[in-house]
Amino acid sequence: NASEPDPDAPKRAIQHTTIHRAKGLDETAVILVGLRPFETCDEGFQHTHFMGASRAKQLLAVVEVKS
Repeated sequence: NASEPDPDAPKRAIQHTTIHRAKGLDETAVILVGLRPFETCDEGFQHTHFMGASRAKQLLAVVEVKS
């Protein structure tokens, strides 16, 4: 299950999941990649932004991907 940490992974390993699978989980650091700009999203997608961003306890990074 991608939403649960791998107990065999090294403590400093980077693990990834989707925003929806991370619901209810908190992490020290969260990196959001490839989301549309918040201002251009409808209310439902803004909620998805918030849900992803609110998983971070100490560090949040948002990476914009331009095509």
